[in-house]
Amino acid sequence: MQLEQGKCFHVYNRANSDNDKLFVTANNYLYFLKKYHEYMVLHWDTLSYCLLPNHFHLFVRIHKNCDMKKARQSFKNFLNCYAKSFNKAHGRRGSLFQKNAKALHVADVSYYQSLVRYIHRNPLKHKIVTDLDNWMFSSYFNFLGLKNDPCIENTSILSVFDSVRHFKNFVHADDPQEMVLKELLFEE
Repeated sequence: MQLEQGKCFHVYNRANSDNDKLFVTANNYLYFLKKYHEYMVLHWDTLSYCLLPNHFHLFVRIHKNCDMKKARQSFKNFLNCYAKSFNKAHGRRGSLFQKNAKALHVADVSYYQSLVRYIHRNPLKHKIVTDLDNWMFSSYFNFLGLKNDPCIENTSILSVFDSVRHFKNFVHADDPQEMVLKELLFEE
């Protein structure tokens, strides 16, 4: 996973196989977020995220003074920690995640906005819910001011929107750029 100091990246990974799940219970999602925060807060800010049953999306900004070797190792340790706990809790063995997480550099504001929208709309895309208000395992509610997740640094994202209402309208609107994002990412 290639990352650079001071830059933004879309980090994502999925379960090892189509039959595997990363999250089965609400406690799995909460534990993942807790451990994620513990392992990664020293290395990067999380701008948005969404956790789905078989994959996750993170939009992060690497700290300017980050030791990249330590950040990559910490991320590997975090995934390993979560996998061991999940396997123990659910009586399974072996690899939980695909071998390498992916990281795409996010350079311009239009991609930045579209990515935030894409990440938050993922539960709709995968038909997990029909209304974003029914999916609790994303940063969406942080941006609406309805949740205070310590993992999220949302002032950067909200600064590119005129208001929380504009953010919500943007996330809910149809967006043709979503097709471009889909082509850049792994097939889900």
